[in-house]
Amino acid sequence: SLGWNNQVTHSLGAAATLSEGVILSGWATFSPGSREVQEWWVGATNLAGQEEGWGLCVCSPQTSATFQLEAFVKQSIGGVQVSPGLIYLPTLDRKVLMLSAKV
Repeated sequence: SLGWNNQVTHSLGAAATLSEGVILSGWATFSPGSREVQEWWVGATNLAGQEEGWGLCVCSPQTSATFQLEAFVKQSIGGVQVSPGLIYLPTLDRKVLMLSAKV
């Protein structure tokens, strides 16, 4: 077996621009004939067309009864784009810090 999976899923997504240029968006996937959501994501950001800003989201990985929270900021410091962030997995009480830098 090559691990090929021919599973069909449907997804539904939406996005809206709120005040102050904040974009709220999300999506969910589900199998045909089932009302059970397999995976979902909801997020908010003010980064659309911006060099600096913030973002946060709540999501649930596929086939998981847990969820995770993610948050980040993006800022230019001395010509370097720096983006620190945090991922939090409440059910595991695990926190992951991240840092991205781009020259």
